[in-house]
Amino acid sequence: MGSTEIGMLDTERCSNSDWEFLFPDDISTIAADKGDYWSDRRMMVRENSVRPVIKHREFDSLDAAHNAQLDDDTYHRRSVVEVVFRVLKQRYVDRLTCRCWYRQCREFALKCVVKNIDDSL
Repeated sequence: MGSTEIGMLDTERCSNSDWEFLFPDDISTIAADKGDYWSDRRMMVRENSVRPVIKHREFDSLDAAHNAQLDDDTYHRRSVVEVVFRVLKQRYVDRLTCRCWYRQCREFALKCVVKNIDDSL
């Protein structure tokens, strides 16, 4: 099994029960920005044997020390994911029409497939 990095999406709309479905066996790392920092969420990620690569908001020197220990290459991969999402939003409408989260996942996957087909043409 290889290392897979994903970015956290729509974190304010996900309940804790939704997060259980976001940890398949092949994911070893989750990268997110400081805005997704939440200690309970970080602990839940660790409980699922997934390494969170989320910078701490710097309120004191201890937070800065934690941030210095992060792998910069892994952390900056999330910016590539964010660029892809921004392009998808600009080209294929920036909202999902489905209301259930699992249907939103399907709709989003379909948009990604259409984008890949578009790029190959």
